[in-house]
Amino acid sequence: MDSRWCGSTQPESTRPLSKTQKRRNSIEPPFKQEAARQDHGSTLGSSTMGSHRQIVTKASFAGLRRLQELAVRDLPLVERFDADSLASLPALAELDVQTWPRIERFRFRLGNVLSGVPSLRGLVVDVKEPELKDQLLGAFDSRLQRLDIRGEGLRRLDGDSLEGIGNNHELVLRIRGTQIKELPRGLFSELQRVSHLTVDISNNQFSSFKLSTIFANSTTWENMGTNQISGGLVLNGNLWVCDCSIVTVGQWTRRWLRETAQTQSAVLRDAPSAMEQVKRATCTDPISGRELPIVRLYPEQFSCQVEAASTGVTVRALPLVLLLCVLC
Repeated sequence: MDSRWCGSTQPESTRPLSKTQKRRNSIEPPFKQEAARQDHGSTLGSSTMGSHRQIVTKASFAGLRRLQELAVRDLPLVERFDADSLASLPALAELDVQTWPRIERFRFRLGNVLSGVPSLRGLVVDVKEPELKDQLLGAFDSRLQRLDIRGEGLRRLDGDSLEGIGNNHELVLRIRGTQIKELPRGLFSELQRVSHLTVDISNNQFSSFKLSTIFANSTTWENMGTNQISGGLVLNGNLWVCDCSIVTVGQWTRRWLRETAQTQSAVLRDAPSAMEQVKRATCTDPISGRELPIVRLYPEQFSCQVEAASTGVTVRALPLVLLLCVLC
């Protein structure tokens, strides 16, 4: 039986609590009522806990073995979250969770909690700290397919913050809605082993991006094609400035569009949607102030140096008018 709620079919007794109810109740009553329903074959689905609970333990989810989707967020006053709290949810596939910097580090690490849920396929983490360091250490099972990192106050990612995620065969990595301005060079070293990778860094504070953040050197992507990020690189909603580093991203994007259009693969079933998102990414011309599509940027527009992959020779691209005159 499908263990998810859809639309207005959510049972009355488990609809989100009002603010008054949240202040008056703990999470156990609605959860345990629904556990009783589940034992009688009723549909059980996504459960969201409000801001009325300060302690989360394994008992909080007793009897919910068929629960597939869970949101544990908007709980700023949590003082305790046991490492085995989610261990009794063997069917849990989708989790939306936050970090809790108020809980002492030696008593709690989110990665320890998530390591007990090998069934997870999708994970959304709202990071409440300004830096993501080791909070997710141990959280990544090889079956995880989607990782979405968010955080209105998140400003920095440590290079080792995604350690252990490289064993996944297929992964969509989203880092969205943060204050991050740059990615550490070591961040993608683990991801090089992912066979089918999609990277979405939309709606952050990036202004510049170098492919060397992802690839070992500037010619690797030319030699390898776009296989390392076969699902695409989504850049929308940032503060990109049109410069030579973004021109290189435009070159990569055009190649990815060509190669993706030629690929018939179940792994790229969402390719049409991704292709549309990739095409919408723009940067600001520092001279004219115009918004230009990144996919349509060329080296001659910004007098950029172009690395010749086959010879290693550096060629400075001339402005287009001058280039035509030379050829005449």
